[in-house]
Amino acid sequence: MGTSSDQLRADIEATRAQLTHDLGRLADRVQPAQVMRRRKQRLRIAAAKMRQRVSRRG
Repeated sequence: MGTSSDQLRADIEATRAQLTHDLGRLADRVQPAQVMRRRKQRLRIAAAKMRQRVSRRG
């Protein structure tokens, strides 16, 4: 026996929802403002780690 049309519709809707979510995350990743925000955050973390290393030595 095959899959019912109601089940197929539900599967399609779930797939659409997942694709919408994934596309939203992808769009967020490539937005210039978000790229810069992530880069700044990485620089802040690297600077904090460097300060910790320097303060332990000195």
